[in-house]
Amino acid sequence: MWVFQESPPTHRGIEQIIISEEPVIMVVPHDGFDWESGPPINYEDILFRLPLLTHNHPEYWEELLSHIQAQYVVKTMRVSQVSTTKHFIEEGLGFSFLPELAVRRELAEGRLLRVDEHPFTLPATRTYLLTPQHPSAIMRQFCHFSIQLLGIE
Repeated sequence: MWVFQESPPTHRGIEQIIISEEPVIMVVPHDGFDWESGPPINYEDILFRLPLLTHNHPEYWEELLSHIQAQYVVKTMRVSQVSTTKHFIEEGLGFSFLPELAVRRELAEGRLLRVDEHPFTLPATRTYLLTPQHPSAIMRQFCHFSIQLLGIE
């Protein structure tokens, strides 16, 4: 069996293949302006005005939140899923730091905005393909096909 997940496996007898590594980006609600002609997004205004939606991804939140809270007083709200986080941001209920791959469509459609000008050092996230330690030839072929289909290679 092949399993895609966003954090490394913790079970014995399981191998992992990193199939993608994506940067984490700051994502905010669309501000109503055409992003090319509107005013630049002020990250400090966002930090003070909106809650930070946290813990929607298993890899990076503890360290990132610690760094942010060392510099700023921010309101936070725990959200357990990336899809819920995106919906909340689209509705103007907060902002977050999400894997770029997870918000690619919303950014392209103008439903969310990316903030590149900020003082935070952001991590990358990985997506893993988990396999049995000794996969069969057919399983290896399926793995190769799946990675090609996803456009990751």
